Amino acid sequence: MGAVWSSLLAAVLVLALLTVVPGPDVAVVTRVALGSGRLAAARTAAGVAAGCLVWGVLTAAGLAAILAASAPAYAVVKLVGAAYLVFLGV
Repeated sequence: MGAVWSSLLAAVLVLALLTVVPGPDVAVVTRVALGSGRLAAARTAAGVAAGCLVWGVLTAAGLAAILAASAPAYAVVKLVGAAYLVFLGV
């Protein structure tokens, strides 16, 4: 097997594992469901979905390229994200 095929196989296996393992979104929705009920969990899931949608749109619009090229912009986004996590109480 060539180096390209072995690298491709390794990448596919890692990506398959990451697809199967639940992430932090699932943990948050589960925690809210257990603590606050189905309606709150549905709202949390909708918030997660909205966040994924916003992330996808911004990424498609080129935000990733802008942040990679501008260290101050990246610092601002990190600080805003940290403030949001503090607001959430994480």
